[in-house]
Amino acid sequence: MDNITIAKTFSAMADMLEIVGENRFRVNAYRRAAETVEASTHDVCTRSKKQLMEIPGIGEDLSDKIIEMSKTGVCKECEQLKKKVPEGLLEVLRVESIGPKTARLLWKKFRVVSMMGLERLLSTGKLEGARGFGVKKVANFKRGLEIHERFRGRQPLGYVLPLAEKIIQALRTSKLCEEVEIAGSLRRGKETVGDIDILVTSREPQKAMDFFVVLPQIKMIEQKGETKARVILTSGIACDFRVVAPEAFGAALYYFTGSKEHNVQARTMAVKNGLTVNEYGVFKVQSRKSIKSKVKNVERVAGKTEEEVMRAIGLPWIPPELREDRGEIEAALVGKLPKLIEEKYIRGNLHMHSNWSDGEETMEAMVRASKRKGYEYVALTDHASSMGMVKGTKEHTVDRYIRMVRAVEKKVGGIHVLAGAEVDIEKDGSLYLSDKSLAKLDFVVASMHLYLKQDRATATKRLIRAMENPYVDCIGHCTSRSLGKREPMDLDMEAVMKAAKRTGTIMELNAHWVRLDLNDIHARLAKEYGVTLSISTDAHTVVESSMMRYGIVTARRAWIEKKNVINTLPWKEFQKMLY
Repeated sequence: MDNITIAKTFSAMADMLEIVGENRFRVNAYRRAAETVEASTHDVCTRSKKQLMEIPGIGEDLSDKIIEMSKTGVCKECEQLKKKVPEGLLEVLRVESIGPKTARLLWKKFRVVSMMGLERLLSTGKLEGARGFGVKKVANFKRGLEIHERFRGRQPLGYVLPLAEKIIQALRTSKLCEEVEIAGSLRRGKETVGDIDILVTSREPQKAMDFFVVLPQIKMIEQKGETKARVILTSGIACDFRVVAPEAFGAALYYFTGSKEHNVQARTMAVKNGLTVNEYGVFKVQSRKSIKSKVKNVERVAGKTEEEVMRAIGLPWIPPELREDRGEIEAALVGKLPKLIEEKYIRGNLHMHSNWSDGEETMEAMVRASKRKGYEYVALTDHASSMGMVKGTKEHTVDRYIRMVRAVEKKVGGIHVLAGAEVDIEKDGSLYLSDKSLAKLDFVVASMHLYLKQDRATATKRLIRAMENPYVDCIGHCTSRSLGKREPMDLDMEAVMKAAKRTGTIMELNAHWVRLDLNDIHARLAKEYGVTLSISTDAHTVVESSMMRYGIVTARRAWIEKKNVINTLPWKEFQKMLY
């Protein structure tokens, strides 16, 4: 058992409980527990009941279930629920616009119990005329189904990376491997990952292989050889494991990290220099003619380290996140690679929520978490929204909210706390709070949460109008996408970036791994237009405040440097930039 598997179990239980009509408080308890466990940087399976109950949102009942799953690998209550709800119905819930109530209706009225059943029903045209559905709703189902199909077999970076790191840690502590590294698209930090690649060196390859295939994260062995294994993990993702010769480790790591296009470019360079490159090394091929035949002498010139391999090809070090054939080789050859941002440069978090709105924890808890990270400043940006579900700041409560933030800042001490808000951008581009209220706040993040299917021109005009409000400091999660669940809004991103530069509006790279919005392409566009960025977590729990690293990885993929990000500035410089 691991955090991801337990979180998925709790999430599935929440869905099944809602489908069978359980009360919303119990349903929400499981959803909160899933989010908390999933985002936790600690292995909950190793914690005592007392330690588990100290985690916000994990009471006695949920801690007992975590312990049960840690010991037995199953949750009895979950297994009982599976007898009541068809297993395939949970996958139907992954489709955008289909919630538990709709899934229950599709099941009871139309006998839909799987994705195949949903596809079949949508193809008949029966739903369009059915009560409670209609043409527009069915069109949303079809679009959601397309998104689901596009992401099938891929999992978000935030799911996969912690799982891979746990495997890496086990391999390193086993003492059976000398070098252990993640490769592939996961090492490049792609927002979704199809599989995991792990490379190791070992003096005892068979023992290392035997150790790997019985790790608790592994559900099934698809292939096992002397130096390579392919397994399916409990999360459903595949993992390739290779034992590599020490003299070839750098070559293999380089080969299995770069995108196909990057590797083609590198091989082409090597050939021009009389070299060949593969996963075993860089080789110089010399030919000499004899009377009977042409004889080839092959000499290995590099392979032990990636730096050695790149140097032999004629390249300086290129960070893994850049190896996508987006101009990195050309930039490297003329000495113009960026000095990429690192998490250690971040001095503040400018987007986080407390239980004043839809966060799970108090203002004080969230601020203390930021202080423990060594941040100089933090912005509490609770929602100001018409959506009743998020509570939050209203016109008549702005002053009280600010007083509470000031009191927390004084109580915690040693960190500057901005009284901010994440304010809804209304349908026409106006803001939920009046200018009079916005003027009182220290930091205003404006975000689109509703009317997400507007056409390109309308949505772009709406966002730009919000930027033109003099009290808006930052645009949050610009496209409002949710990876694998909700498509990004259709925006003219060049027009958006031009407006951001003109108005001096900060564009947020939302570090929550479900969003990563701006994505790497849009963040790089922002850099090209000279737009200032922030990288912030949108944390709703203390645990989620640790998601900064996913935003950093995405920023690195976008060629972002320290100088492009406002929350890398020391407090006094940040103040000058902001005010």
